[in-house]
Amino acid sequence: MMNSAFKVMDTCLWYLNNRFSRHMTGDCSLFKVFESKKGGNVTFGDGSKSQIKGKGTISLPRLLNISNVLYVEGLRVNLLSISQIYNQDFMVLLSKGKCLMLNESRKKLISTIL
Repeated sequence: MMNSAFKVMDTCLWYLNNRFSRHMTGDCSLFKVFESKKGGNVTFGDGSKSQIKGKGTISLPRLLNISNVLYVEGLRVNLLSISQIYNQDFMVLLSKGKCLMLNESRKKLISTIL
């Protein structure tokens, strides 16, 4: 399991995680583009579920736009899925104790200690 947090803004903490297959947030104010959605749940590791209320695009400094972010009612943390980041043409390099994310021009976007 890999779980590392990085601060995007003073009030906004995001966790990079390889256990979740989708980007998720419980903060609707972060969306640049938002589409309400009815139906669907997210199931967590402990078996609990939360409703998906919509999805959209968020804009994070240094990361440009992150699309297909789920709005999950009641979620208290912001999660970025490493596999979903990889599928959006970012390069994710993992090594012992470090995660590095690069854009398509190989410019460093995030470097974090695990």
